[in-house]
Amino acid sequence: MKTLSCGRIFAAILLIFALALGFTPTAKATSLGEGGLVVAGDANGAGTGTQIGATVTSSFSMPGISGDVLSQLHDFGAYREAWYLISVDVSSVGSITRFTIGGWGPFTTDVYDRTDVGGGTQRSTNVDRTAGVVGFNTGPVTADKINPGEDGAWFIIRTNATLDRFGLVSSSVIDGGIDDALVIGIAEVPETMTLLLTGGGLLGLAFMRRRKVVITTG
Repeated sequence: MKTLSCGRIFAAILLIFALALGFTPTAKATSLGEGGLVVAGDANGAGTGTQIGATVTSSFSMPGISGDVLSQLHDFGAYREAWYLISVDVSSVGSITRFTIGGWGPFTTDVYDRTDVGGGTQRSTNVDRTAGVVGFNTGPVTADKINPGEDGAWFIIRTNATLDRFGLVSSSVIDGGIDDALVIGIAEVPETMTLLLTGGGLLGLAFMRRRKVVITTG
């Protein structure tokens, strides 16, 4: 059993505040130039780097449409790439028109797609980036969409975020409706204000309780 006085708790909270004030979610790898989507060919995607971990497969289901999203993480040394491949079940009656994944705000990103490494034929027609969310669009007409029984191309986000920033996150698969799929992406980085509010709450509790706080371990 360990006993911590309010004085020690106060010192620990001050340390939380100091860390919070000095915390910035900066990347530690070589910065990349902002780039557009490559749709005419796969030249921008030469090589596959070193795949980190296994492919993650996550199912999605909406009224009239279901399928899977595969995601992988590849390390090229100077940068990382997150790969996503959408497959629509043949029994579906709808088509995928958009795929989004967030968390890229603090980092420089480039995007493209590939069909030469096991991807399908349905490529992305354009990409948008808003507030750290990268959105792949597959076109307004049926021929461009990922239709029942089809696979999309590999949608790829190239980033200078380091490997320790990646984890399992939620993405959005969209047709007329929307569903979430768990994929590899940038895990949420705690914001400074969140840390400050947490520290402030603990500080208030410490002052409200004049007795010693008992923490039982083991």
